[in-house]
Amino acid sequence: MGLVFSLSKTSGHPGNTFEMIGTWGATQATKVPRINKGGPHDLQVLAWTSTTLKVRSPVPLDPGLYKVGVYCASPEQGPVPSTEFLDLTVLGPERGR
Repeated sequence: MGLVFSLSKTSGHPGNTFEMIGTWGATQATKVPRINKGGPHDLQVLAWTSTTLKVRSPVPLDPGLYKVGVYCASPEQGPVPSTEFLDLTVLGPERGR
């Protein structure tokens, strides 16, 4: 089991922001926040602190249930434990977009 964290919300539209609350370390380094369903999609990191990541989901994403987490890898050491992956429901596009 990987690092345990929580999400500030469990659903949102493509392009919405949300927070990942956990213990992340002072810098991003080789950690990659992702949203997965049928393949990985990088989350855009807007702010990184030792306890909170503010991220934006990619556009476009199809509606459905996705898994959100952080892959942790160090090319020098090989793969290291990643976080657990939590459910996030992606809703259809927001009206007016």
